[in-house]
Amino acid sequence: MVEEIKSPYQEGGFQLNRLNSLMEKINFLNLNLTAFNDDVEQHNYQVKFDCLNTLFSEVAPLIQKDEKKVADRYRKSINKFLLYNNPYKEKKVVKGWGTLRRELLFSQKNFELLKNALYGYELFVKGLLHRYFRSADMTPGEHGEV
Repeated sequence: MVEEIKSPYQEGGFQLNRLNSLMEKINFLNLNLTAFNDDVEQHNYQVKFDCLNTLFSEVAPLIQKDEKKVADRYRKSINKFLLYNNPYKEKKVVKGWGTLRRELLFSQKNFELLKNALYGYELFVKGLLHRYFRSADMTPGEHGEV
């Protein structure tokens, strides 16, 4: 006879820790989105976008098709915006004595547009989290899982 042993491992607890950690990080990054993050060698708005994508991946298996389409539109449009309208543009500038230097130029207009898009994406993802993870006493099958 084989005795079934239950593991003390609880995925739900680890998932809540991941969610909490990501949301704390996003809230901290919101304090200064234009700052350069030396740890990951990106600006904080790029780090925030990555964190939002990771946060979305936590809830993605539970959501509806139309919600996935909305998230895809957010991701694609923000990616495209960062590719073509990044708030920071590198420009080569000729200085005295013919010296070529690189300067970072900042576009406040592009930053405001990006900030608003990231905020919309953040509200959307947090809304999904609230909808699908709001109570600890959800029963299996409530969100489509078997």
